[in-house]
Amino acid sequence: LADGFDGTVVHLNHRDVTFVCFSRAPIERLVDYKRRMGWRFPWYSSAPGDFNLDYHVSFDPGQYDAEYDYAPLGSPPDELPGMSVFARDEAGQVYLAAAARPVSRGVSGTDPACSPPAAGR
Repeated sequence: LADGFDGTVVHLNHRDVTFVCFSRAPIERLVDYKRRMGWRFPWYSSAPGDFNLDYHVSFDPGQYDAEYDYAPLGSPPDELPGMSVFARDEAGQVYLAAAARPVSRGVSGTDPACSPPAAGR
């Protein structure tokens, strides 16, 4: 999936959209892996913060009230994939405009980023 991100970013940028990735791994590991794979898209570490937990794609060990794609998970794995689209309004306020969970909805690539958010762009 990530092998196609570099080609997608340029098209999104022409529509005033920015694309970045987040992972919980330490930034040093991400930089090394990105270099080895030849990727150029922006990739950031969310460690040690709660970003992934806040957006229900990472879970605390023993968390039994977890939800994924707005449905109860029971006993979740440590992590699952997810995509979120954020929009910034005229006043500079940033808000969640769309979210997709690829496993449960069959989303591929950057589908959520290619559809205009409810408030438009």
